[in-house]
Amino acid sequence: MKELCPILLTGRLTGFAKIMPRPERLLRPAIVAILIVSCHFARSQSVDEINKREAAVAEAWEKTPLTVRRALFVTEEPKAFGVYTPRPSARFKSGEPIIVYAEPVAYGWKPVEDDQFEFGFNVDLVVKTADGKIVGGQENFGKLALKSRTRNREFMIHLTLNLTDAPPGDYLLDYKLHDLVTDKTMTLELPFTLEQ
Repeated sequence: MKELCPILLTGRLTGFAKIMPRPERLLRPAIVAILIVSCHFARSQSVDEINKREAAVAEAWEKTPLTVRRALFVTEEPKAFGVYTPRPSARFKSGEPIIVYAEPVAYGWKPVEDDQFEFGFNVDLVVKTADGKIVGGQENFGKLALKSRTRNREFMIHLTLNLTDAPPGDYLLDYKLHDLVTDKTMTLELPFTLEQ
């Protein structure tokens, strides 16, 4: 049976009308029972499948070296994971804040009090000229840590740097991430230009 059929007025197609089956046909007990059982089966099957896939992702996560899925300059402090505005270029005026958004992957979690997990990074900073000469830096530039009741895999970091006395030129910004839980480390490097 078709759900929609054309209405003809004086030989012209003017619209569509919905043909509704009679309610007693829709509510036959056997059909209702089948729908209920099907919905329950589909729901439990989906949760089981999600749990299996979550376990596989967690296993791969632990075996993967620490890395960053996404790293870029942004226009302002990000609001949350994935909630940021990309900066249109890597050119900054002297004294303008240089804000980096990054999504690390494969960090560890450790159980802490009150059935929570802690995760995060100690961060070192190095600023180099475009040819690699170190012109500044700071060990333990920042510590980014979070506690959660789940092993979050959506974790973003943002780092803000203010360079007020650096001369104009091309630079490399290196942030070395030290996982707080494992011995994993990685360096995130972004080129940028300072203008007057």
